[in-house]
Amino acid sequence: MSAKCGSPTGRIDKSVHSLAFHSCLSESGPIDDDDDDDEDEVERNTLIASANAALWARNQNHSMHSNGLTDTVMGASTVIFKNITIRKPGTNPESNDNLLTNVSGVLQPGKLTAILGSNDLEVSALLNIVAGAVSDQEYTGHLAFARRQIGSWYRRSIVGFALQRGVYCSKLLTVRQNLMFVLQLHIQISSAEQDQTVDRVLEMVHLKPDERKKIIELSAESKLRMTIAQELLLDPSVIVVEAPTSGLGYQSSLRIMRLLKGLAENKGKTVVVSLSQPRWAVYNLLDNLILLHGSHLAYFGKAGEHAIEYFQSQGMVWNRHYTPTDFLLQLCDSDEVGWSTAGEEPRMSAAALDLAYSQSPEYQSLLAPYLIDIDTICSNRHTIHTDVDIYHSYQVPSELSRILILLKSIVLRHWVYKWWHVLRWISTVGILLLIGKLYSMQSTNQAGLQNKVGIIFFVIVLLMLMNIPTAASLIRHRPVFLHHRGSGSYTTPTYWTVTILWELIFIRMIIPPIVAVLLTAGMYWFITFEQDQLTDLLVMILIAQSSFYALSFCVGCYWNSTSSANTVLQAIFAFFIMTGGFLINTKYMPSWFSWIEKFSFFRYTYESILINMLSDTDEDSKTYISDQGFHEDNKWKNMYILLGIAIGLLLAGLVGLFSLRPPLVVTKSPSVWQVLTRAVRNIIGYLREKKSNNVDRYQQIP
Repeated sequence: MSAKCGSPTGRIDKSVHSLAFHSCLSESGPIDDDDDDDEDEVERNTLIASANAALWARNQNHSMHSNGLTDTVMGASTVIFKNITIRKPGTNPESNDNLLTNVSGVLQPGKLTAILGSNDLEVSALLNIVAGAVSDQEYTGHLAFARRQIGSWYRRSIVGFALQRGVYCSKLLTVRQNLMFVLQLHIQISSAEQDQTVDRVLEMVHLKPDERKKIIELSAESKLRMTIAQELLLDPSVIVVEAPTSGLGYQSSLRIMRLLKGLAENKGKTVVVSLSQPRWAVYNLLDNLILLHGSHLAYFGKAGEHAIEYFQSQGMVWNRHYTPTDFLLQLCDSDEVGWSTAGEEPRMSAAALDLAYSQSPEYQSLLAPYLIDIDTICSNRHTIHTDVDIYHSYQVPSELSRILILLKSIVLRHWVYKWWHVLRWISTVGILLLIGKLYSMQSTNQAGLQNKVGIIFFVIVLLMLMNIPTAASLIRHRPVFLHHRGSGSYTTPTYWTVTILWELIFIRMIIPPIVAVLLTAGMYWFITFEQDQLTDLLVMILIAQSSFYALSFCVGCYWNSTSSANTVLQAIFAFFIMTGGFLINTKYMPSWFSWIEKFSFFRYTYESILINMLSDTDEDSKTYISDQGFHEDNKWKNMYILLGIAIGLLLAGLVGLFSLRPPLVVTKSPSVWQVLTRAVRNIIGYLREKKSNNVDRYQQIP
């Protein structure tokens, strides 16, 4: 397994003047070290001093580096991976059914490298590993950057990962607003520096004319440029782009690839892309090529004609009726043992191609020297833990600041449809007021009692149904959460807090009472409830609303499919309704059924509201309450139970958020043990990081 770097205990002197953020973002930062390595104190101090000297020298010579190249303190910005192996989930450990098998390669700065293969699963797996989006618990092998074995800093400080499915703060906000929010979530700089940074990135990706457009108004090409722009805000050394040509026309694909080529050549970035059936013009822009045959490495080296010539030297025949990219893709078709133009040429299996490449001159000249180097890095404890890592010197916002920034983005997003929201709140409260009026108009006879009980039942069912979409909303928003958490935009508790504050506290517990008060001001006569009765009813509805929301929130944090989450919630709510006491009188059910009703949120709510509304009325109502097996002492006891359940479910949802990880491939749902193990591991990592009180975003573990 690849090892994580320890928490840093040393820090470079922050009094050294930082470079202007919009010119060069990369600065030297803290030293990774183990807390118990006291014997390395002298070496650590020496490295800190040398790093500060390098910082000072860079500031003195800043005018010589106006080309935007990202400098490093030690070593070139090269990514090396060796013997990366990852199993297909759910397969027999004794089988050789892998997504990747001993795949190695080198990604160099200033080079545009493409990962190509006939199977998207293998290509996606390697791309995610290179981007640092896969936990080191999920694969074996080594991954190093700039002569350092990667740690948690790699994904946050080094890599910009642009997903094929664009991840934005909101599609209802403009291009500039989205970029501003992403920048504000990562670092604390002045407003002027924020504007300069956003302007620089917009010019770089040619989106300046569209900066006032909303994301939903952009073309497919412009959306991809926007996705890349978000990753360029912090000037990453490595840029990973998932399928940049998929869904684009010929000219759009060519323009995007030329943009990425320019980032590599002109800015010195290490650019990695995954491609699916690239056109010849796109293929010609590549510097290096990683070709996968199934789970094996078939070729790593120069792209263009060089790759074709290599396979021809291995006995493969290129039929000139096929384009070079078709030749390469059919060569690595995992459904075939090998490749042949007419069924007569020799075939080579994936393992044979892998073995042939490992014995080729290309391997010995291009790959072998780097792989020897990574063995030295990963076997030397001092190199891993005391070498100076590449960090930016800017501080990140506090957790409170990030919460406020996220809330501001949510408010702006909803403000676009402000009148629709106002109409929704007014209509909802209006319906409840109408129901209240109908309730107050009922007589005290048996028919009136039946109508009152039916109205109470309807209100509770309405509260449950209003909260079912919560789970689907969380699941749809999950890719955004996972991407921003992985890049260090915010932590899991921050996202959890913002979601609760907005959806539960503000939308469900603050706005409805305010609107209700405004609507009933001057028309209190409309509903003839007693004041205490009406106040108690409002509090009960809010608590019941919280419990139903908490259940949907918890389901949304664990389920991966919106349809399955909705099915689970519908089944649970159906159980609640059946055991709530309205459809079935549980007093006359078997004794074992009384245990089942203890799990019904509906019953707790139904009993409390029924007691509140009917206990002080006529004798028939009191008799009905007693006949249902309800007790007046449970009026507020039930609410306390519901409140405790709601808090427990919300905390369980937080644990579920900690257990989430980016989906490497489409897999079966993890077991309960796997979810809990992953959650505990991530929570411990988060608490350790908080204990260290680091201010650099690159050391924060979500």
